Amino acid sequence: MAREGAQKLTTNDAVAYLKAVEDTFRDNIEKYAIFLGVMIDFKAERIDTACVVAMVKDLFKDHPHLILGFKAFLPMGYDIALHEEEPPLVKEAFNFVNKVKIRFQNDDRVFRSFLDNLDLCRKGKKSINEVYQEVAALFQDHPDLLVDFTSFLHITGRNSPDRGSAIPTSGQEMHIDKLIAFLESTHL
Repeated sequence: MAREGAQKLTTNDAVAYLKAVEDTFRDNIEKYAIFLGVMIDFKAERIDTACVVAMVKDLFKDHPHLILGFKAFLPMGYDIALHEEEPPLVKEAFNFVNKVKIRFQNDDRVFRSFLDNLDLCRKGKKSINEVYQEVAALFQDHPDLLVDFTSFLHITGRNSPDRGSAIPTSGQEMHIDKLIAFLESTHL
């Protein structure tokens, strides 16, 4: 993940950066653990560079020194702007996808299935209705996630949670744009 043509980074540089992150989050070890998780997911090729950039930017938003330090490890063509505000749509989608990932951290199958369904919708291989039905089944024991997911669809006239799942119909206005835009920007 290091920039081509830039000064060659060493293992010592990476260790020093990790130490700086750990020191910064000494009182918030969860953030440090999330950062390590992002790096592990990147190394395992579960997320790509664009996703790492988005996650690190959000995670370190109040720590510009960490963002500047991280920039040194990015390949050519990638950058993190310090004072740029994320569009609310992307931030909201990022937060929701992160919420799902954290909720299912012990069941990677559910998280991967969620992302795969959204990706199939983005590619036009599944309809929004099909995706909604499958996500509703994945989130059956997590009604708060289903409510959040439904808000991305902007479904009007849906059933209340205690009367069953709201399944979109073709006559309803449905937009999954927020999540799809996020997925397209991160290439998940």
